[in-house]
Amino acid sequence: MTESVLIVGGGASGLAAAITAANNGNRVVLLEKNERVGKKLLVTGNGRCNFGNLSVSDDSYNNNKFVSDVLLRAKEGANKLFEKIGLLSYADPEGRLYPVSETATSVLDCLRFECERAGVEFVTGKTADAVYKRDVGYTVVCGNENLFARKIIIAVGGKAQAPTYNLEKLVENRVIVPYAPSLTPIKVEPLPRALSGLRAKCVASLYKNGKPIRKEKGEVQFKDNSLSGIVILNMSSFIARSKEENGFEISLDLFPHIRFEELLPLLKERYSRFGSQHLMTGMFHNRLADEIKRRAILLDKNDIFGLAAVIKDFRFTVTGLAGFSEAQVMCGGIDTKALKTSLEFRKNEGLYACGEVVDIDGLCGGFNLHWAFSSGIVAGELE
Repeated sequence: MTESVLIVGGGASGLAAAITAANNGNRVVLLEKNERVGKKLLVTGNGRCNFGNLSVSDDSYNNNKFVSDVLLRAKEGANKLFEKIGLLSYADPEGRLYPVSETATSVLDCLRFECERAGVEFVTGKTADAVYKRDVGYTVVCGNENLFARKIIIAVGGKAQAPTYNLEKLVENRVIVPYAPSLTPIKVEPLPRALSGLRAKCVASLYKNGKPIRKEKGEVQFKDNSLSGIVILNMSSFIARSKEENGFEISLDLFPHIRFEELLPLLKERYSRFGSQHLMTGMFHNRLADEIKRRAILLDKNDIFGLAAVIKDFRFTVTGLAGFSEAQVMCGGIDTKALKTSLEFRKNEGLYACGEVVDIDGLCGGFNLHWAFSSGIVAGELE
């Protein structure tokens, strides 16, 4: 049966929903607040658009049982969608998917062209102010204009990077999980300004009240008042979902390829050859080496044992998360308990939600865009 469908939001999930609904024979209007659809897609993956991952699993997300059920409905999801619309892609060694053109513009162009081919109507430069249920269908208020459709898909994205919509006016407050920035730098102390701009390959561990929460190997970036890098961004999602930010610590193993017991004789041998002044020259950046020495002195262990202890446990106290302006995604949004696995609201027939606006956020590596595209496909089926 042909339906009139209005999709609120022209990002990744909204475009996927529009393509799916239109290709199933529905009349589709896509409403986007910006003058062009897909604006945020152009900056993903540093402009290369890491649009998915070959290693997607429900463990890559919070609310993973719900994610698993939705991804099962999407079948091959984003990967199959882009194959159908002509995007050539490749996977890097970590399974992250990119267009062979190495530019996000190619991804957006394929999505836009498929929308045009399928007959999707774009209404841009207009913001949805409110959604009201009618006896049949829904009314979407856009300033002085009212738009009607039998079915509505809410795909307005998250609050990361300065959005302009008000989700509370589109759905009931009681179905919204409080927001927090996720995949964002983590504020820590002590963090001397001398370390700002440095990078270190290490194993990072997150602790809550002394208990290990997550461990990941990778590169950590030292900023003015925070830590960043993929491993840190992934840890931020666990902090974002905690009801209490106090009690978190981050420990960096700055020499992870050997154990503490192996590091001690290495440092002793270097001390005998180079003396205390140049003991760590060639091991670490000199500014990082100076901070290691300073911390060892503060521990009153200005000896080989103390240096090894600091190198293997370079620890920080978490003081908070960087804001939405630095976040890649949003934690929170529409509660999954309010949705069926078809992404239709349980109490509002014909009203759907998909993408980042749903309380689903994943790790770095294309998982969030995979969710956006896959959930858009599922919502666009209008089941």
